[in-house]
Amino acid sequence: MKLISLRSRTYVLQSVIQIIILISLSGVNTLANASVSLERTIKEEGDSLAAVSALLAGNEGRLLVLDSEKGIFSEYKGKAATRYNLVTKKVFESEDVRGMARLDENSYLVSNSDADVIALIDGEGNLIQKFGENGSREGQLSDPEGIDWSHNGRLYVADKGNNRISVFGLDGVFIKAIGQIGIAEEKRLEEPAQVYVDLKERVIVFEERNNGIVSVFDHDGKLLQRLIDKDFNKLAGGETEIINITIDDKGLLYAADSNNGRILQIDWQTKKLVSSFGSKGEQRGQFEKVNAMAVLPGNKIAVADIENKKIEIYRLPKNSYEVLKKFYLPTVAYERSIKLDCTKAYRLRGGNVLCLDVENNKVASYKSSGKKVKDFEGEFSDLVAASIDDQDIVILDGEKIKYYKLDGRMRFEVGGSGDEDGKLDSPKGLFLAKEKVYVADTGNDRIQIFSRDGIYLDKITNPEDSENTLFKEPLSVAVDNSGNMFVLDKETKQVLVFSPDRKLLYRIGGTEDQPDAYNELYDIAVDDDANLYVLGAIEGNETTVQVFNGPIKIVSFGAQVEGRVGLDTPVAISIPKASKTIVSVFDKELKTLKNYKFKQLPSKPGGLRVRGSIKDTQLSWNKVPGSYTSRYKVYGAREKEGEYKYLTDVSGLNATVENKGAFSPRFYRISAVSGFSVEGEPSNIREDIFRAGYLDYTEGKYKKAR
Repeated sequence: MKLISLRSRTYVLQSVIQIIILISLSGVNTLANASVSLERTIKEEGDSLAAVSALLAGNEGRLLVLDSEKGIFSEYKGKAATRYNLVTKKVFESEDVRGMARLDENSYLVSNSDADVIALIDGEGNLIQKFGENGSREGQLSDPEGIDWSHNGRLYVADKGNNRISVFGLDGVFIKAIGQIGIAEEKRLEEPAQVYVDLKERVIVFEERNNGIVSVFDHDGKLLQRLIDKDFNKLAGGETEIINITIDDKGLLYAADSNNGRILQIDWQTKKLVSSFGSKGEQRGQFEKVNAMAVLPGNKIAVADIENKKIEIYRLPKNSYEVLKKFYLPTVAYERSIKLDCTKAYRLRGGNVLCLDVENNKVASYKSSGKKVKDFEGEFSDLVAASIDDQDIVILDGEKIKYYKLDGRMRFEVGGSGDEDGKLDSPKGLFLAKEKVYVADTGNDRIQIFSRDGIYLDKITNPEDSENTLFKEPLSVAVDNSGNMFVLDKETKQVLVFSPDRKLLYRIGGTEDQPDAYNELYDIAVDDDANLYVLGAIEGNETTVQVFNGPIKIVSFGAQVEGRVGLDTPVAISIPKASKTIVSVFDKELKTLKNYKFKQLPSKPGGLRVRGSIKDTQLSWNKVPGSYTSRYKVYGAREKEGEYKYLTDVSGLNATVENKGAFSPRFYRISAVSGFSVEGEPSNIREDIFRAGYLDYTEGKYKKAR
């Protein structure tokens, strides 16, 4: 026993000395690196860890591991693993799983490179849903590898075969592509293998070519930083070959250098090395081929070495970097599809649908189930378009404007063929806003305005000076609650924006040689929050919806793909009034009304006021603008920088928190929540001054309590 004990002690001592030597070999920031410690090593018999493609932090300190050769999703608790075969569970037909991201507490996203799909699974590997199809068009995938899910509800996919990062909302609704358009040719992505998104929604991409390239983009796809081999060589003090990366919540980059067997912790913004550890070899703290890494809670990092068939978990040195402040963005998700035998269809408030049937010259309303509610009165000869508000429906039938009640009863009709005021020539669109009806009088190159009672009021025409032509082929018109008017011009492929006094403010859509140019425009719509929705075609995407607030594009979505979220030949877009913004697009080829959830982000609440007493604390705040803001969440903490616990939900602008129980907050903050339960940026923190003084008094701190 003494001999065995001595050998054990000798082995431990040698191991400790070896790790200290390995750490000191970095030559940089040795004091910080001296606190690196090896927490745990996972090794398995056979080839269980020979094809690790992704690592992820699980619940309660567990580690999730993906095996790309066997299609296995494993959960390690300590050194014991529970394995789920994703092929046996019929999630995929092939084993080639490459990327993994956490959606929420109990569900995960997994990419399959062979099948070109993304699957959503639960914690036991059971399929919830999946999406994806092979191809090069926007919204399609080719050899997807690394993936990441952002706190804003966006999925980023390293679309390797298409040389880009493809961004999706939940359910596979395509949002955008990053890495090609607007990037200098020599800096465009080539076969990206990994992608990560930090809390500021900056996109960090790894390419394996040229000994490793890391590119950092903002959420709009603007290139912010790029690290190439010479940058990594300078950081490491010698030749490097970067083969894998990950990031942490402080925005630091971790890069695995295969040439030297080291893990480099890098501030990518300044291109400075923060710390590093490891060396080439097969022993503890040594690496040959790192194929996956993941930063874990408690300032730890897991490193999978597929050559040495091991996973090692290290506790990292502390540094002065702080957790990034979150950047908030809206996102889009699928709601439902409504199959209808229509030529055009529009979503009504409450979920019903207005259907224009050109072939049979009929107009009817339908339930969201597709069941007919009622045929509209009267006869129709040439149905073109319709517009709806809370009181009426107006229908463009040839060169007549027909006014209806919401229940389908006809009120009257106006218009007729001609170029006189109040007459129309091949009109293509109309819009009902407050007490007026705006008509895109296409053949007469003008916009005409009628009252809700059908009386002609005004017109907007081209000036006599032909050099300043406004309209060439006005196709559609929309007006927001402030009276700003938007006109879609088919020939110029632009949307013209006018002020309430009809002055041209700006145009949306550039000329053919500009990156924001449209190839074609189909329709426009506005919502109650002055957002403009443009349905059209751009380079690489024939079916996109772009959303603008003023001249600024805030999000885009939609793609010509198969499956429930995809579009083929969209012709009309509508936004019914509701606390939940639903964007409805009718596709005439699919004869389907596709509905999408626009998950807008409530703004940061202001004016938080806190008034305390012994019994309770009264809170009040200013209203957050936006029709989609539905309620507010209240949080409290004992310390200003402590953990803020959820206290209550209210729909109004005040709340009462009773001071009872073990937890009595001293500091408060609130956040606004949308109808889709999207929570916006929290308010500034406010202290309950009375509570602070009262607590000091009860603790005998009388001078401080004053």
